[in-house]
Amino acid sequence: MSLPLVSLGAESAASASPPSHAWHVQVVAYRAYADIAAQLSGLEGSSFQNRFWLETWLSVFAADEAIQPLLATFTDESGRVVMALPLIRRRHRGMAVIEFSDLAVTDYAAPLILRDQAHLLPAGRDLWLRLIDALPAADLLRFERLAPSAAGIANPFHSHRWARRSRVSGWALDMPERWEDCAKLASSSQRSKYGKFLRHLEQLPQGEMMTLREVPLALEALDALTRLQQVRLVEQGRAFHIDAPPYDTFYRRLVERGIPTGETLMCAIRNAGEWVAVNFAIRSGDELIYLRLGNLYGDWAKHGPGVAATEHLMREAHRTGVRRFDFGMGDYEYKRRFGARELELKDLVLPLSPKGMPYAAAWHGRRWATESPWLRRLLGKGEARRLQGASIP
Repeated sequence: MSLPLVSLGAESAASASPPSHAWHVQVVAYRAYADIAAQLSGLEGSSFQNRFWLETWLSVFAADEAIQPLLATFTDESGRVVMALPLIRRRHRGMAVIEFSDLAVTDYAAPLILRDQAHLLPAGRDLWLRLIDALPAADLLRFERLAPSAAGIANPFHSHRWARRSRVSGWALDMPERWEDCAKLASSSQRSKYGKFLRHLEQLPQGEMMTLREVPLALEALDALTRLQQVRLVEQGRAFHIDAPPYDTFYRRLVERGIPTGETLMCAIRNAGEWVAVNFAIRSGDELIYLRLGNLYGDWAKHGPGVAATEHLMREAHRTGVRRFDFGMGDYEYKRRFGARELELKDLVLPLSPKGMPYAAAWHGRRWATESPWLRRLLGKGEARRLQGASIP
């Protein structure tokens, strides 16, 4: 596959918008959220790029000197920042890689945008050339799980012609004003299952379903959630890293800072002091993103405690004003049963130097292979998935 450096980093000229504004694009290095707070004032975006999340992320991951936070800003002729991208540069497998501030803890990538000026932003080839020209020296640009929109604003990076559909999708539910109408969006089997679980819980003398409002209890539940997830993933033969620093530190800080303010929401089910199910979500305005869920299996499995804890979280979120319940990434059947709709996420890898070319070409080649219907039939779905899973250098 031949992928010239310049053409891979830009859209076709036909898709470019005329440069009606004198845009200034700048990329600066920083270390703490306070360094960029003024530039981000008034911008809106995903919960993964808002103040609460980004400030906490930087306090943990940016402590590593090998991680260099970067802020890319698009400023119009009046000096207003209209769009900003919180990025990082790091060494990975011998290359300098520029990507969103993620490191495997965020579900979606999107810029922060000034809502009423979004329509004036450069598009297509113009957008990409301006950004790439401003980036510092690096070998690879990697944007993973690009969301189609954030806070209802279209993500201009989602439509790049070299972006490939991600291995996972996002799932979101727009909640009606009345909970009764929201509950009707769930499947009849889901509504029946929740009723059965409540009846089962009522029969347990020490069974309880709760919203966690105190930090010490929430931290105890977080430890239980980590154990529950670890057991399940190990059983499935999957890697588990959330219990290791800095990841454990990051989630603990989200609890310590977010439980008192309502920016972190956790619900749980306990029986006789044993944690049966625990979940974890973050909130920004009227949007909530569901990040983690763990529950007991064995004898509990038939009762569906994880799904029951999810519905309890949804009820609590709706009661406090949430109207968009985002289930996050992951193609799980229970999300469909709650009435969520699929959001197509995209991944994008572009070479920024000759050194990055082989890696980008291999990545695109593997993605092409997994998306080719005849090759999937030839290799079989299992091998195609294995190829796709190995596609990120």
